[in-house]
Amino acid sequence: YKCINYYKFVEPRLSYRFYYRSLVDMKNLGDQAPIIIDLGCCTGTDLRKLMLDGYPGNKLYGIDINQHYIDTGYDLFLDQDHCPITFLVGDIFTTPIPSYLHQRVGVIYTGSVIHLFSLTQFHTLMALITTQFLLPNGLFMGTQVVADATTSMTRRGNTKHFIGMQDFKEALERHHFVDIELCKEPEPRQKDPDEDVDLNTYWLSFRCRLGTSTNTSTSIVDVHDDDNKVDE
Repeated sequence: YKCINYYKFVEPRLSYRFYYRSLVDMKNLGDQAPIIIDLGCCTGTDLRKLMLDGYPGNKLYGIDINQHYIDTGYDLFLDQDHCPITFLVGDIFTTPIPSYLHQRVGVIYTGSVIHLFSLTQFHTLMALITTQFLLPNGLFMGTQVVADATTSMTRRGNTKHFIGMQDFKEALERHHFVDIELCKEPEPRQKDPDEDVDLNTYWLSFRCRLGTSTNTSTSIVDVHDDDNKVDE
């Protein structure tokens, strides 16, 4: 992955997002602060940033398919013997979730993960998040690369998927998310020389809430500063 090759995991990219401050402010709820899961947490850098900014570490969970990334996080931050964050290893599509997390999660965050999934896989992921993880009115937020229309490409032997903006919004609505906020960079993402598809792609940050119907409100804005900008 490009983000691994370029050491992007060293910097907490979550803190640049438009929703970050509201996420941190949930710490003021004390014992009622919601459980936050970073789905595809890699080295856990974003979770550690949340904890550094005051969020209770015992309410933070990271899930990744690769134990090596989690171990690298412990090595990078030298905190394996005292880090209160819970890290779990498994494939979100096949590994049963622990019973103590079942429908008890207040926030699901995904950073640079969704563009690894096809649109069909994304629908499967949404079904898991809404039925297995999130509380009613729970929040789903994240950042990924999107395109004007849904497509895929091959890069260095890996297939990468770009869900179109409209398809992404409709998928969220289909799975009963409401109050959808979409924050897209106005300028196209810089292409890699080995990308075999000629299309414009953009970084998109989003936040939405799990409701009880498909009646949604959606806000789409372009970003003209650095609050949403990050390399892949």
